[in-house]
Amino acid sequence: GSARRLSVARNEYIRSDGAALVAKALEARPGEIKLAATCKHVVDEIIESESKYVADMRMVIDEFREPLLRGAFVDASVVARVFLNLPQLVAANEEVLRRMTASSFAHTPRAVASAVLSMVPFLRLYAHYMEHHLRSLLTLHEIRAQPRVAKFLAQRRELLRGLDLSDYLVKPMQRLCKYPILFNQLLKAIPADSPDATLVADAADAMDSVVRDVNEKKRDSENRFRMVSIQAALGHALQLSTPTRRFVAQLNCSYPPDGATTRPLHLTLFAFNDLFVLAKRSRSLRRLAKEPYTLKRAVALDQVSLACSTTAANALRVLSDTLGDSFTITIKPTPA
Repeated sequence: GSARRLSVARNEYIRSDGAALVAKALEARPGEIKLAATCKHVVDEIIESESKYVADMRMVIDEFREPLLRGAFVDASVVARVFLNLPQLVAANEEVLRRMTASSFAHTPRAVASAVLSMVPFLRLYAHYMEHHLRSLLTLHEIRAQPRVAKFLAQRRELLRGLDLSDYLVKPMQRLCKYPILFNQLLKAIPADSPDATLVADAADAMDSVVRDVNEKKRDSENRFRMVSIQAALGHALQLSTPTRRFVAQLNCSYPPDGATTRPLHLTLFAFNDLFVLAKRSRSLRRLAKEPYTLKRAVALDQVSLACSTTAANALRVLSDTLGDSFTITIKPTPA
């Protein structure tokens, strides 16, 4: 009955916050008991999810990475590009899990918060993994075409429990982003006067900071990757790489210069924070394999002003006194 549930929750509260809080727990009101039970539930979720994550990543290393290295049918440098620094990440998380569960105050808010705080420098190793994750997936996609790799992956399909190896390679990113959520949930659940409340708040702040830093590096890496891809597609017609340039969007558009009597050109607009690049996709299969786009126009945004067209939908007026002309770019809706 309700009395028994209250007693169980009271006992769980005592175990989760330590002997120093026994007296207070015994006098707790039902609302406080419920809060303490929620606190324990979140602690359990942190530990259980950490354990499952570590087990999954250890399986990926032991059953996929190491056999591929030993098999010698994939070059070691290629294996390294697929799995990146996953062994170092797993070693760090194994230590996090050990500290959560092996201390004198194991399975408590103090244990999980202390474990994460003590390992923050090592958790920043995730930055390298997330920076190069896209390249990792592309490399995995490439080597799947090799018959021996395809056979190797097929033989281990059951280990993946219905998922693809690429799904497991995403898990480190998912795990890192889950930490702030879990610790903010714990911060809401822990009693405000608990001696561990400050420690949990510190852990939540630390993980927020780690995720922000890692995501920023990931965005920079993805931007560099996209810039290199666009540069390769355009060839040497234009030098795109600058320290401050950032890719913004790729859009289909039509480009009829003002006063033109010819049909509008159907182009691709590569938009950067400081530059518009208008390029036409080649129809030649031979050229597509090398430089798929031909540069039609590049416009430095500090030399023009932009305005929405008053006569056409989805149209952008590019006005310039410096360049001596003005023109309209009409953006084509992207198919759903």
